[in-house]
Amino acid sequence: MHIGLSKTGTTAFQGFLATNSARLGRHGVGVTKVLRGPRRIQLAAAFAPSGSKLSLSTGVQTDAAGAELRTRLRMKLRREASSDQIAVISCEQLSSMVRRPTDLKELADVLHEIYDLVSVLAVVRRGDYWLPSTYAEAVLAGYGAPMDGHSWPVVGTRSTIAS
Repeated sequence: MHIGLSKTGTTAFQGFLATNSARLGRHGVGVTKVLRGPRRIQLAAAFAPSGSKLSLSTGVQTDAAGAELRTRLRMKLRREASSDQIAVISCEQLSSMVRRPTDLKELADVLHEIYDLVSVLAVVRRGDYWLPSTYAEAVLAGYGAPMDGHSWPVVGTRSTIAS
């Protein structure tokens, strides 16, 4: 299980897994297809508190809908699991959206039902590297925020600092 906080290369790692899934498969490493691409967010949505922004974005609006998604994912993961392969699951949203001990335990229980051994690789980044990168990305995406009395207007996809 790979979880990476934002801005830790998670997307690049997931791209590597997708690009090299056939080669990894020949070496006994299976990249979980059930949670590939945009579907990978479902794992976090299934175990995040209902009503959270993440769960709502995937259509999980109630505890019952979350339980139904957990059941579907459990069945799909079980069908895909192979005793002769290591399964790799990558979901960065787990690090930020699934935090309550009861939710984490339920996720662990589901994974231990399916897999003999579960290892978690969590990738973090120093805050002094993470913050400027995150802020620059937000500005380029069109988000502006006042900072020390200065405004950060957004023009197209580039920002200018008004002093």
